[in-house]
Amino acid sequence: FQMILFLYLSILSILLCSVSGTAHKLSVVQDVKFGKRDSARLEEEVQQCSAPLKQWSASEHKDVYRVGVLAIRGFDAAYREFNTTFADYLTATAGTSFDRPVRFELKPLNFTSLFTDTEEVEVDFIYVNPSAFSCIESEFGANSLVSQISLRKVGGKSFDLTQFGGVIFSRADSGVSTIEDIKDKSVACASISGLGSGQMQFRLMQQSGLSYINDPKQMVFTSNQGKVVNGVLDGTFDIGFVRTDQIERTKDANGNLVDASKLKIIEPQKNLFNDGIPFPFQSSTELYAEWNVAALTHVADDVAKEVQNAMLDLANHAEVGAVLNACYSNLNCDLGSSGFASQIACKEECHDQITLNCDQKIPLAILANKAKAEGKYTGWRTTLSYMELRNMQEETGFIQRTKT
Repeated sequence: FQMILFLYLSILSILLCSVSGTAHKLSVVQDVKFGKRDSARLEEEVQQCSAPLKQWSASEHKDVYRVGVLAIRGFDAAYREFNTTFADYLTATAGTSFDRPVRFELKPLNFTSLFTDTEEVEVDFIYVNPSAFSCIESEFGANSLVSQISLRKVGGKSFDLTQFGGVIFSRADSGVSTIEDIKDKSVACASISGLGSGQMQFRLMQQSGLSYINDPKQMVFTSNQGKVVNGVLDGTFDIGFVRTDQIERTKDANGNLVDASKLKIIEPQKNLFNDGIPFPFQSSTELYAEWNVAALTHVADDVAKEVQNAMLDLANHAEVGAVLNACYSNLNCDLGSSGFASQIACKEECHDQITLNCDQKIPLAILANKAKAEGKYTGWRTTLSYMELRNMQEETGFIQRTKT
């Protein structure tokens, strides 16, 4: 009897493990593949999944939060690339987490207004380059929430990168081969406050015993890294400073990619890794963390937390949106030739075929996918450390401790 009982329990255990494993596999598959859904059950799951709304307080919260975006390509480009992310998407996610919904707006900033608006509390969150963040954090205080996972498409390949470096380069036929050769040469970079096209390279010069102010024959700030690349190619400048991957994606006056073989990288670093994977571009400098989103110190913790969660979730929502857009395209929903009675009926066919997690909604998925595409990023990750940036800026004199 004991032997029979033992065998029975063993078989039952195996069956339970098998069922559990199958259920787990199904739940994973349903996240990304099509499958008929029970709308009533889905609605029930949404209710179970939804967290209670946080209480809005006039003493702690605002009706409108502004995200200051450093507009390195101009204000129009900032709206075009990031308004969906920082206005529409955050309003639809973090903004609906309170019992009195709040709204998010994008405010484009230049290098001057970034600091004045931060000091005068005209913005609540900032999306800036790491160099600017380090200055803001040091001068006014700020808490980094997430770091960007950049999407770089070069030579038919795509790379998801959380770090970038700085390149020192010259024409391939020049006599420049070391950092010391920068002395008495004309040099171009984007700006004195730029990181990948300025400060990273200034640090290398300083470590090699050179002054970026006194030793070059001329230091030209172009405000545009593409102009740096083309200026070196046409002989306007002897040496250029740009961020990694800039050379590979720069176009000439005719709209064609420049010939990178006509340029050479000065003293490229060896064995550079990004999240454990060999870094795909040559860099003269070490790698530094990508752009980030930070909350200024006057922002309530619960609002900052909701923004952080929304940014971390964006890629998952966008993945569902990409599946839906692919279905719309396959069925020709937007072309009026789908064979369905209406565009709505066509899209509902796609909606009925996809299984959503309880925190996912179709309009939000489409919105997140649009935000990701316009912003040209893969997603966002928990914040990286920006301490080495501060070390670099202290070393080069861009940040100085006030004597008390």
